Amino acid sequence: MASPSTLITKLRDARMEFLGMFNKMSERSLFSGAFQTIPAPEGYGKIVSTAIPGRMEEKTQDGGSAATIEGIDGKSYEIATKVYRKTIGIDKDLLEREDAISQGAISRELSKQARAVVAERDRQLTSLLTTNGNDIFGSAFYANTKTMPGGQTIDNLISGAYGASSTEVKDGFFAAIEQLMGMVNAASYLYHGADAQDIRPIVMYPAALENLMQDAFSTQLLTAGVAGSNVLFNRAQLRVNPYLDATSTTDWYVMVPDAEFPVLWEARGKDPEIVSNIEAPDSDVILHDRFLFQVRAKFGVGYGSAFNTIKVVDS
Repeated sequence: MASPSTLITKLRDARMEFLGMFNKMSERSLFSGAFQTIPAPEGYGKIVSTAIPGRMEEKTQDGGSAATIEGIDGKSYEIATKVYRKTIGIDKDLLEREDAISQGAISRELSKQARAVVAERDRQLTSLLTTNGNDIFGSAFYANTKTMPGGQTIDNLISGAYGASSTEVKDGFFAAIEQLMGMVNAASYLYHGADAQDIRPIVMYPAALENLMQDAFSTQLLTAGVAGSNVLFNRAQLRVNPYLDATSTTDWYVMVPDAEFPVLWEARGKDPEIVSNIEAPDSDVILHDRFLFQVRAKFGVGYGSAFNTIKVVDS
């Protein structure tokens, strides 16, 4: 039987392994490059936006907490944070064993839970796209006529025959790029200058369009034997997002990657963690011969820069 100190050491190792897995899974997020994380209230300090003058400050309200972005064109925007919890039980015998089989089983469970946290965040970020709520300036994030700082009017919602064939996808993609290149401002800087052709925007689409998008962007030759006949080949970072299908199987999105002012924000408390009754054994250990592990994460999501994304509606 493992000593209490050995179990505490295993809990510490499990926490480190879980956080490492979470960070690794985050790099594979559907929205990697399309969102940035800001600190939510829980002892974190302030950071400064470098794209549009302003600052992001923590703010706590009665009954909850929020991350507040202030000073952007005199506007403020709050991102409410919520707590995600998932409790799992691990048999006491399994946890106390030292063999590779038992440790592998625990690692697989931790990996599964790390993926679940990232998936929950991806679902919440997806809901921002599909619900098209109001952004920091108080208007729908995607709109045909949208007034931005400095008085510029933009159109980041385009519609047309953009989803029935590779040719239509090409037309929709270049229509979106044309719109992005017309948004001359600090946030869309990636589409201006000598390196503009080297940028590979994110193209996010529902699972129903997977075959079509792969044909459009991953096939080198659209016309057999004609070199360079597919002008879309390797022009985008393809992201198939199955969470989009519940709302639309035809709408898709183009996003500027790694922009200084991102398409979306994540407000996060401290990093996801594991809490366990290993540290203070309770009746569950006695009655059920198991230890409980609770995965806990605190985060929320919100809209960023409408300058850096286009919604493409196939109509």
